[in-house]
Amino acid sequence: CDADAARTVFHSQVTKTLIPIDLTSRVMMNFDLLEKLPNEESPRGELLRRILPGAFRAYRQHLGVEGIHLHDSVAVMAALEPDLFTTEAMYGDVETEGVLTYGATVFDRRRNRESRPNMDVAVDMDLDAVTGHILERLTKAA
Repeated sequence: CDADAARTVFHSQVTKTLIPIDLTSRVMMNFDLLEKLPNEESPRGELLRRILPGAFRAYRQHLGVEGIHLHDSVAVMAALEPDLFTTEAMYGDVETEGVLTYGATVFDRRRNRESRPNMDVAVDMDLDAVTGHILERLTKAA
C-alpha cells in the first residue's frame, strides 16, 4: 500500500528475504483442512472454528475462491523453516512513479545486471512440508 516505504526497505542495508505473493498463494486452506484443526474443546481450536467460516465466505464472495490463502503463515514458515524454501539473490526495486505500475516490484534477472543483489527472493518451496508445518503448529498451539 505504501510504495515509497517498500522502496526504502528494499534499498536498506539490512539482510532481507522476500516471500512473493505468487509463492504464498500456493498454500491454501480448504474446507478439508479445517477438519484437521484442533477441536472446539481448546480455546485456540474454538477461536479458529469461529473465525474461519467467515473467512471462507469472504474469500468465496470477493475472490471466487473455495479456500483461504495463508500468505502470512507462509512468510512465518520461511523464517522458522528456511530449509523448506529455495531462494535466489536478486536486485529488487519498487516502482514509485508509474501511473500504471505504481507499487510494482521489479527484479533485475538479467545475466549481466548493473546492480548488485539486495535481497534473497524465495522462488520455490516444499509445498507439502510448508502446509504440514503450518497445520502442525496450529494443532500444537491448541
